[in-house]
Amino acid sequence: MTKKNLRLAVGILSMNLLLMGASAVGAAIAAIAKSFPTEPISKVQMLSTVPQLGQIIATFLFAWLTYHLTRKNVGMLAVAVVAVSGLLPVFFNSSLNLILACMIAMGFGLGLITNVVPVLLQEHFEGEQRATVMGWSVGFNNIGMMAMTAIGGVLGGSNWHNLFWIYIIAVIILVAVFFMVPQDIKTPRVVKTADDQEKKVGLWSTLAHLNGRIYIILGITLIMSLIMTMFMANESILLASKGQGTSYTAIITAIWEYRRHFNRVLT
Repeated sequence: MTKKNLRLAVGILSMNLLLMGASAVGAAIAAIAKSFPTEPISKVQMLSTVPQLGQIIATFLFAWLTYHLTRKNVGMLAVAVVAVSGLLPVFFNSSLNLILACMIAMGFGLGLITNVVPVLLQEHFEGEQRATVMGWSVGFNNIGMMAMTAIGGVLGGSNWHNLFWIYIIAVIILVAVFFMVPQDIKTPRVVKTADDQEKKVGLWSTLAHLNGRIYIILGITLIMSLIMTMFMANESILLASKGQGTSYTAIITAIWEYRRHFNRVLT
């Protein structure tokens, strides 16, 4: 792989460092619950699961966005949404509803990243290089989760508000994508059919022609993601009941994620 292609791969895959970023909040669930004693614990736990709603919305709107924005710009929009929604709770943290809204918005940004990164990799790489960078994407996912969970936990050790400073990394990634990923073209809304007639392509027609198995896979992925985030939220509450704080919970979660990734590599 040439130096230019390596730079391009890093620029695209840097977005994957954010993919599991919403899970970093799970380490602070117990501390957040103490700050909102009048709110039910189930509502506080939604901070870990509600981003999935934003991801579902992003999945359905991604095709529509590619008709109006280039793929690079979709990626930059996604990273910007993660940066803004992640940093807002640092300054506005007196309302649990506002934080929940920020987490939904973050999920939307993460959902766009989930969709746009594979498209960018397929567009810019071919053959063996494409297979290589696709493999790297899994590593970037796990590195991002381990780093953001651990560092975020340390930042939020004294005050859970500070945990959200970890999303400043999204600003750095936004700059990296801007300079390292070349501009492409928007998806054409009019395509040629087999009989050389022009046909307008829209969002609903695209969704209608998707294979039913895709929706099954999306459903399974959603359920597995919910299970993992629920585990992390309850882990925070359990460890807090034993006198352990946010930073300790985050480190345990990061070690667990490292072991899971290591076992995947071995198999």
